[in-house]
Amino acid sequence: MDKEKAKEYLIYLNEKYSEWYSHPKQRSKIAAEIYETAMHWDDEIYNYLSPGNATGLFERGFFESDIQRAFEKLKAIVNEGKPEPVNKLFKLYTLLQNYEAPQGEVVRKELRDYLLEKIHHGELQGNKVTFRDDEDFAYFRKLTETIGIDVNNVLEDIIFNAFPRKN
Repeated sequence: MDKEKAKEYLIYLNEKYSEWYSHPKQRSKIAAEIYETAMHWDDEIYNYLSPGNATGLFERGFFESDIQRAFEKLKAIVNEGKPEPVNKLFKLYTLLQNYEAPQGEVVRKELRDYLLEKIHHGELQGNKVTFRDDEDFAYFRKLTETIGIDVNNVLEDIIFNAFPRKN
């Protein structure tokens, strides 16, 4: 991945986010400008920053969470290069996004939607899930146990066992 472009985008976002933060009355205009600019970024970096964003990176309603995640990921590119867990995360996201639960598989669909939401909020990192609290973990455990998946396995194994690939 192009570190120089990532650095350029990081500087741009830092400047625009400072402007956005300092001018509350112009936030929607500044956010729209960031959204439009990002659409013309390098495809590899754009896709890396927005795995799973069906509406696009920095879309209204997701601007703040997207920009925070973009800062973290761009810093990772600039400082270390693209971390391997994100490659895995993108593969997992693609598998989840393309999985269509058979008729009557309500729990599997609920688990898929739950995991997609976790990805969108940056709560899946590599093979780990970040839980907001004990209730969040209990909900995840209930979903996985209902379909016979061991919650103690690594995330990748959980997903591949819960959502088998169609050939």
